[in-house]
Parts: sequence; C-alpha cells; structure tokens
Amino acid sequence: MITIIKTFRLPALLLIAGLILLIGGGRAFAAIYNIDTDDNSIAEWSAQGIPVFQTDATGDTINGGTANDDIVQAWVATGNGGNTLYFLMELNASPGLNQDNNRTAVASIDCDNDGVDQEPEDRLISYFPGNDTLYIVTGDQAYYTPGNASQGQRVNAYIEWSVDLAQLPPDSQTPGVDCRNQVGIRFGTGDNSTFPATVLDETQPLRGWNIPTTVNIKELQARRHVALASTLFVALMGMLLMGASAFAFRRTRSR
Repeated sequence: MITIIKTFRLPALLLIAGLILLIGGGRAFAAIYNIDTDDNSIAEWSAQGIPVFQTDATGDTINGGTANDDIVQAWVATGNGGNTLYFLMELNASPGLNQDNNRTAVASIDCDNDGVDQEPEDRLISYFPGNDTLYIVTGDQAYYTPGNASQGQRVNAYIEWSVDLAQLPPDSQTPGVDCRNQVGIRFGTGDNSTFPATVLDETQPLRGWNIPTTVNIKELQARRHVALASTLFVALMGMLLMGASAFAFRRTRSR
C-alpha cells in the first residue's frame, strides 16, 4: 500500500494543481462584462456576479426627496470591450425616480482623483429616466454634452445607465486630465428643475475605481492565454503520469 501511494502522489498532485489553476484562472480576469442598457432587464448584473460597489442607508433623502429617490445600493462595471463604463442603482421604492422628468440618477466621477468631484475637470454622468435622456456634465455643472437614449433605462426600482470612455476627458474642454484610468466614483439622485441641481440623496465617500484601458485588457488577455496553456500542460502531465503509473502498477501485479 505504501508503494502505491508513493507511485501516484506526484501525478495526482499535478492533476489537482492543474484543475485548481483552471478553475481559479477563469475568475482572475473577469474584469470586462456584457451589459445591455436598452433591454428592459438588469439580470446580467447578478448573472455575471458583479459585486456591489456602494451601499447607502435608507430613509436619508434630503430636500424633499422620497423613497423613490432614496439610494439603497449601486454597482459599477466595465464592458463593451473595455470601452464603456456601466452603472446600476437600486432605489428604495418602485418605480425609481418617477416624480417628474427632472429627476436624475448621477454617477459622479472624480477624474483627477483628488477627492473632490465638483470641479470643472470632473464629470457627472446624469441619466433622466422620465424622458430617457443622458448628459455628461462637468463637475461644476457649467457645461454638458448629450448622450443617447440607448445608454440608460429604468427597470422598476433600478436605474441602469452608461457612458462611453470616449465621452470622458481628455477632451477639448479638459485636455490635461485622464478620466479613463484611476478615478473616484460615488452616486447621487437629484432634482434638475433648479440650477445647480438639488441633491436628494448621495452615497459617501468617493470610492476608487480602476478603469481597464485597452492596453490593460490586452495584457490581461495575454496573461489569461499563458495561464490557460500552463494549466492545461500541468493537468495533461498529471494525467499522463497517472496513466503511466497505473500501467506500471498493473504490470507489477501481473508478475
């Protein structure tokens, strides 16, 4: 019995190691997700295991906000080949942000990552579910550019919206700031009937988010291919050695 254990120990460990690498390797690079903001569904967020980014206490709205404006939790994800940033917000009552067309869901991006998100170089990704419009607004709310309707939707108590990285700095307004890499993000709901918009609820504090660049994605893909090849090689060697050991053991017993 001792001889049998020694004979199978190395190949068995190699096979187990290969399987662990194969299972674990698929999770290490799950940074890019498939999300559709124009399908009347948010099921892909839970189906792909996208983790909650921020939570917020309920019942803490201000300035006349209601449960329909009250943030419960929010998510962030990168998708579309790394070219789009997606946001999802859950409100405390359904339908979310339903009072009028001035209600907006906001993902506030601290583009220069200095802990302040209300400066000209920052961006507010503001989606209005009442009339299905999206705007990319400077942090000081002085300038804005329109998005398109397919970049957002309301699904019961959830608001889902997105911004293409090409719509973020560096751009003509803020050429010296990179809003497509390491940034800070938080969420808010607001009433845009006044200027500046009135805050109804917001998450605290700003939380860091690393947006994968095209270079990052290529590096991740290359690393994944190398890891997969190494995993398959280790598992194959384990299987071959186990087969050879089993054959040798059968020959020994037949003598």
